[in-house]
Amino acid sequence: MSVTEFPELRIELGPAAEAIERTGRRLADLLATVDEPDRGVRGLEWTLGELVAHVAARSGRFAAYLSGAAVPEGEIAGIAEENRRDVRERRERPIADLVEELRSNVSSFVATTHGKLGADPLPWYSGVTLDVATASGLLLGELNVHGYDAAGTLGRPWAIAGNDARTVIRAMATLATRPAATARRTGSWSAGGPPSGFGSTTARPRSNPPRAKRTARSGPSPRRWSSCCTGASRNGEGSRGPGSSRRGAARGGRCGSHGRSSPPEPAAPLEASGPGRAV
Repeated sequence: MSVTEFPELRIELGPAAEAIERTGRRLADLLATVDEPDRGVRGLEWTLGELVAHVAARSGRFAAYLSGAAVPEGEIAGIAEENRRDVRERRERPIADLVEELRSNVSSFVATTHGKLGADPLPWYSGVTLDVATASGLLLGELNVHGYDAAGTLGRPWAIAGNDARTVIRAMATLATRPAATARRTGSWSAGGPPSGFGSTTARPRSNPPRAKRTARSGPSPRRWSSCCTGASRNGEGSRGPGSSRRGAARGGRCGSHGRSSPPEPAAPLEASGPGRAV
């Protein structure tokens, strides 16, 4: 069990790793069906091909950080540019190759957790130190956010188990309590601050974080999880300028905030289902 200042935010590493394995496999199976990589993702400034490239790269970074093969470099605000670079580097690769990269990275991450404790330290950006359980919750959030994005575009459902939602929210709330993760914000939350569903983008950290059980029932929707670990607030840096193309914006625009081109929709109850909705 991870150690945090708030007992309500503790995450069991074993179930979190199992959820990552299950969700990663499910996301890879979904993305393997993509036959129009240039099709725009609903609500994002990315194409489906760029979304696949992002999750392949991001899952690889999580796996490398956990194993110690690499360490995060730079500030949290720099994750946006890191994401853009990762997508550019994979621009010409076939979807099938990127899906296999995603599968391999998820398997590697899960296998490495078997030799870890949830409370083991894991370095993060901006000099922040997380624990392994919290990092696992963040990766689970990445997989679910982009599963939601891709499923909505492809007209498929993307159900999210209540326990998985609670794990993601607990991880984000834990990261939000780290002073180094929020000290450098300039008028809005950078990634590492709370998700936009916890309040406005100019809100300050809550002294008493919301209980995960209550939050998981009523929101936020996956679209409101997008800034948990990716480098920019939803109204932050790199937004598309006038006249930019969809592909150009995705490659050079708000990749750190998952390229979202519109404000998040109101939080949907986790019990809702159907294409593009959370359960």
